[in-house]
Amino acid sequence: MERTDGLLRELHAKDEIISELKKYGRQERDHVRDLYKKVDDLQEENGRLKEILRSTKRNLAVHERKAKSAERRGLVQTRKILGLTKEPHTALINRVLTLEWIVRELGTQLNFPVNEIISLSEICMENDPLLRNVLQKNEEDINSNDLIDYLDKNGVNSILGIEIDRSLLD
Repeated sequence: MERTDGLLRELHAKDEIISELKKYGRQERDHVRDLYKKVDDLQEENGRLKEILRSTKRNLAVHERKAKSAERRGLVQTRKILGLTKEPHTALINRVLTLEWIVRELGTQLNFPVNEIISLSEICMENDPLLRNVLQKNEEDINSNDLIDYLDKNGVNSILGIEIDRSLLD
C-alpha cells in the first residue's frame, strides 16, 4: 500500500506537472497567436503606409514638374521684361525728361501744382490715391473758377433762364 500511495503521489505530481505544462503551452499558443495577429496588423499598416508613400511620391513628382514649368515660364517672362528694358539709357532718360516737360506744360496751362505732382510721381505708383486726390481737387477748383470766369468774360445776363439785373451788382 505504501508503494501504491507512493506511486499515486508520484502520478499526481506528474499530473500537476503535465497540467502546468499544458497551461503554459496554451498560454504560449495564445501569445504566439496574438503575436501573429500583431504581425498581420503591422503588415497591413506597412502596406497602407507604402501606398501613402507611393501616392505622396507621385504627388511630389507632379508638383515638381509644375514647379519646373512655372520656373521656366518665369524665366521666359523675366527675359521678355529684360528685353523690353534694354532700351538705351539715354533714350530712357530723354523719354522721362520729355514726359516731365509735358507734365509741366500741361500743369501750368491747367493751373495744376506741377512741382507737387512731379514730387509725388517720384514716390507714388500709378493710380496712387494720393496723386489722384491732388489731381481731382485741383480739377474741381479749376472747373468752378473757369465757370465764373466764363460768365464774367462773356457778360452772361441770365443763368438758368433767370435774368440778372446788373444794376444791383454795381
